[in-house]
Amino acid sequence: MMLKTGEFEPLSDLISSAQGSHRSERGKSRNFPRKIAINSASGMLMIELEQIIFLQSDGPYTTIYSEISDKIVSSKNLKEFDDLLSPFGFFRIHRSYLVNLLHISKYIKSDGGYVIMSNGERVDVSSKKKEDLIEKLSALVLFI
Repeated sequence: MMLKTGEFEPLSDLISSAQGSHRSERGKSRNFPRKIAINSASGMLMIELEQIIFLQSDGPYTTIYSEISDKIVSSKNLKEFDDLLSPFGFFRIHRSYLVNLLHISKYIKSDGGYVIMSNGERVDVSSKKKEDLIEKLSALVLFI
């Protein structure tokens, strides 16, 4: 629907349009994932995405820090998690870290720049990612 200057599309139409773009071929609503399954030697651990605080690269492995467990080690590398989780509020702030933007408690400009996560952990921010991080945060946070 093309709108002329000064015309507004009703909110209900916008919502319907957005929902329509997320429908499967059969017309059913597509649910976005709320959990991720992490394979381990003992089985599969299901974690809600919002419970993941950050992920840290450890060579070919990734260590996941979450609200439910101190550390979970996955055999998947950080790039695989980045590709999977970026659409769900995660951001690669350093080559070694992928963070859940909602779990950032503080951004500190000094010492090269770093964030304090909701679990109190300090995570460095790459100088190349600082502006992108501020832009991402500005979409989620009200600045005064």
